[in-house]
Amino acid sequence: MEIESIRTFYQVAQYKSFQKASESLMLTQSGVSRRIQSLENELGVTLFHRTSQSVSLTKYGNAFLHYAKRIIQVYSDGVEALKKTPQESISIAIPF
Repeated sequence: MEIESIRTFYQVAQYKSFQKASESLMLTQSGVSRRIQSLENELGVTLFHRTSQSVSLTKYGNAFLHYAKRIIQVYSDGVEALKKTPQESISIAIPF
């Protein structure tokens, strides 16, 4: 499971639109659809009810939304913690 697929799921759920999510993520709409399809295949469930007029979460999508939000938050926290960690330096001495 890729973090970008989870972020994409979260954006579609928030906007209730593949188009608005694609604009927010700077992806094509087909790219968003591929990520969602991949995530659904991996999870073995349908996350969204799709019609030509609307997008809404299925019961599985609603259940996963809470976890997706937590996964994204933990990932972001980890990235921020690493950025604040001082870089280690290695000194190499070469005798002449």
